[in-house]
Amino acid sequence: DWIKGCNPIKLKEYLAVGRPVVTSEFPALDGWRDLVSVAKGADEFEAALRKVVEVPHDPEPGRNRVRGESWDAKGELLGDALAGLVAGIRSDQVIQS
Repeated sequence: DWIKGCNPIKLKEYLAVGRPVVTSEFPALDGWRDLVSVAKGADEFEAALRKVVEVPHDPEPGRNRVRGESWDAKGELLGDALAGLVAGIRSDQVIQS
């Protein structure tokens, strides 16, 4: 039950450093499935691991996707949102004056 509500931080870290990812199924994979190999059961997991070792991996798609997931990017997003709220409040005060 715990994994149903998780944020896949380790997945994002692996993508950021350019590692291929093999994982079991969990709901937070939505939006990331094109970048990882999802395996069901031990045999599929083993086959997926062999494939990522044998096939060259291009790390750039994963790195590009997580670029906006950094703390700096999240801080900038929050700062922009707060600036928009403050601007909205100020314009409401001007209109009411």
